[in-house]
Amino acid sequence: MDSELPKKRGRPSGPPGDALGEYLRRLRTAQGLTVRELAQRVDLPASSAAYISQLESGLKTPSSELAEKLARVLRDDRGVFFLWSQTSKRTDPG
Repeated sequence: MDSELPKKRGRPSGPPGDALGEYLRRLRTAQGLTVRELAQRVDLPASSAAYISQLESGLKTPSSELAEKLARVLRDDRGVFFLWSQTSKRTDPG
């Protein structure tokens, strides 16, 4: 009898453990927004939903302009998004 469990396929249930990305996801889901809806609310095209997912998983860092928009839309009164944009290494252009 094979004791290995079958591997699950599909998307993971959440980000792999990036604290800043988890904070973003927690605020987004608390407001009932999808990644596509959040992208639109911060003036990104709906097709940029994948970019929001990359932020949530810690693969990308927001620009200071995007951090400001995220803070406004998600009511980040603590300034976490701004600090994230200033202290993390940017991995995307512009």
